[in-house]
Amino acid sequence: MLIFPEGSRGSPEVMSGLKKGIYHLIKEHSNCPVVPVVMRGLGRSLPKGTAMFVPFNCDVVIGEKLDDFKDSDDLLAKMQHEYDTLAEKCIVTTLDEES
Repeated sequence: MLIFPEGSRGSPEVMSGLKKGIYHLIKEHSNCPVVPVVMRGLGRSLPKGTAMFVPFNCDVVIGEKLDDFKDSDDLLAKMQHEYDTLAEKCIVTTLDEES
């Protein structure tokens, strides 16, 4: 299952702040692994509100499982750090999106 921890897809290529609801889901379902994933380029290849892909490049970068966190603030800090690290590995950039 794919969950957007910032609450929704929001604006293309703009990550909103992470919400603490993901922490409560993880605590309730502790047997499910949490793996951060960064997706870039989907604003053009799968526009919000559509069900059909448009042929543009996009990246999907998969991180390592997160399981060592003390509380919701610690989890969100670790998730944000992981997202920032994974985003550096993306080939599609914001500049590519604008051209």
